[in-house]
Amino acid sequence: MVSLKNSTINDKNFIKEGIQSVANETTVVFDPKTDRVVTTDQLQLYTQTLKDSELIISENRPVPQTIGGLDAGTILIDEALVDVVHTIIYKYAPPVSVLHIEPHGGLYETNTMITINKWIATFTKGSADIVSAVIQTDSGITITALDAEQLASINSTLNSVSIQGNVNINVTKDLHLVMTVKDSEGKTYVVSSESIRFIDPTFTGTIPRIQTEITSDVILKLEKNIIEPGGTFSHEYTFTDSKIVLAYPEEWGELIDIVDQNELNCTDIFETGLCDVVSGTNTTKSYRYYVLKEPVGATAFTMHYIFASLDIYERRKQCV
Repeated sequence: MVSLKNSTINDKNFIKEGIQSVANETTVVFDPKTDRVVTTDQLQLYTQTLKDSELIISENRPVPQTIGGLDAGTILIDEALVDVVHTIIYKYAPPVSVLHIEPHGGLYETNTMITINKWIATFTKGSADIVSAVIQTDSGITITALDAEQLASINSTLNSVSIQGNVNINVTKDLHLVMTVKDSEGKTYVVSSESIRFIDPTFTGTIPRIQTEITSDVILKLEKNIIEPGGTFSHEYTFTDSKIVLAYPEEWGELIDIVDQNELNCTDIFETGLCDVVSGTNTTKSYRYYVLKEPVGATAFTMHYIFASLDIYERRKQCV
């Protein structure tokens, strides 16, 4: 190699070497990093050597602010420059995944059966490829695992990709599906579908003035509702010379208040009690009922029944 620092284009040795290179069918170029004339083969080897070498950063001072994937406060001791640059540019981003089922989750009556017929999963890869995705029931029974072709379709784009599958799962108890997603960085993420939940019904309606006793048959003839325990349940009544009745599972506890459409507290005009209700499956369950003490003439109005909070119900349920 010939240094150009003390040479000019008229330098005889430079010209001679250039002519000799052409004669040998070797291309020569100027390398500004070394200020020398080198062959292209030499330059390629030199460039690769630079790539393979490790320029080291050693600083006792913490990084003052977050830059890309390099967090503020990081102290760089004997860190390869290429690794630091990689950390800054390629900040780790987790994958985003969502799992749905059909029919969608919700409340269903106890002692009924719901069939899940489809799952739909949506993925958006992060900074690392997704290497596996397994869908199971919440009890650990495997429904499916994505195959290599499905994973490749997810990892080939930064856009979201939806994948679905048909299933036939008969559900009679509370259930949801769980999807475990792993990426090539070794990170694991778990997402859940909507939950299918089963609950005993609430009954409400009116009974005639002459009805004085609340029995299982009386309650079962009322309108059935599947409602979330806790919160407020509202119902509009239209009746003549009748009494309003509300009955719900005893473990929900007593109502906090009963309020009409004018926001007047009506709790005191109701009486409460317990009744064993026998369902169509011959299952007996204790129900608490509220019934108007005195019948009301022809009228239409709305009652708002305010239950204890859901967390209170859940604690009571655990004690049953």
